[in-house]
Amino acid sequence: MDRQAAASLPGAPESVSTARSFVRATAAMWRLGEQLVDDAELCISELVGNAVTHTDSLRVHCRIWSARQVLFLEVDDEGRLRLPAVGRASEDDEHGRGMLLVDAFADAWGTAPRAGVSGKTVWAALPMPVRGTAS
Repeated sequence: MDRQAAASLPGAPESVSTARSFVRATAAMWRLGEQLVDDAELCISELVGNAVTHTDSLRVHCRIWSARQVLFLEVDDEGRLRLPAVGRASEDDEHGRGMLLVDAFADAWGTAPRAGVSGKTVWAALPMPVRGTAS
């Protein structure tokens, strides 16, 4: 693991914007490229948004870490083990595109049960540009 950062947030809708700020601040310290930051902000928004909307979590825990030119985003929830899925929303639907966006921007994503506690971790992996190339 190259580096890591974590934040614990209330299981409330306003935590989505706090998670985006957390990712942006961390990315600035790590000097990540603007496109990667934009993609990471979008993904963390959807992961945290799902956690606070579709579970009964009192808190969500966000992690961002990098290893081998991959940026990992993880969100732990404390709710029921309801797994996210890539949905197909109709043109008139106001919701249902979150994991479709994560699937489009991330090289991979998935879920894992949390050991010894209720809930799960939902993660996404985004490729990091090699230093010295366009970002």
